Amino acid sequence: MLQTVITAGHRVLGGLERCLLVVASTALVMIAALILIEIVGRWLPILRIPDNVIIVPQLMVVSIACGLGWVTGRNGHIAIDLLYRHMAPRWQRVCHCLALAAGLVMAVPLVIWVTEDVATLYASNSFYFGELKLPEWPVRTAFLLGLLALAARLCLQLAGLLAGADDPVPGDAGHEG
Repeated sequence: MLQTVITAGHRVLGGLERCLLVVASTALVMIAALILIEIVGRWLPILRIPDNVIIVPQLMVVSIACGLGWVTGRNGHIAIDLLYRHMAPRWQRVCHCLALAAGLVMAVPLVIWVTEDVATLYASNSFYFGELKLPEWPVRTAFLLGLLALAARLCLQLAGLLAGADDPVPGDAGHEG
């Protein structure tokens, strides 16, 4: 029963992560386009985007944060596993559980802090300085969604390992292809 719930959670989260991955990819394309326009604008002064130095870093935050859950679900983070590969499977499982728990120790306080930050920014209607007066809360909300997907993925992987699954992310969890 628990394994069925965990697998369903992986499927739902896989769908959310794919949506966030589209947002992250779109942000990267927008960064490339803005930089290209900025370079061409050096020769053609008519092509000028105000607040480019504000927009590009904010899009970078969106592109990184929105991809965190997806990368975690595919075990795509950088890992140094020289010692890990020589351990017995039981100790590998213990190390994996410890790594997931450490990730949660990092992610949960961040989620709480960013949630409070987004609520404060939305209530205060804060804007970035510049010509366009862009609001601050949309970027922080995207950051929050990325962190929530990461924390949920870590929780599901840890629950799967503790429930006895060999693979913390089943193949039918929405990450195929």
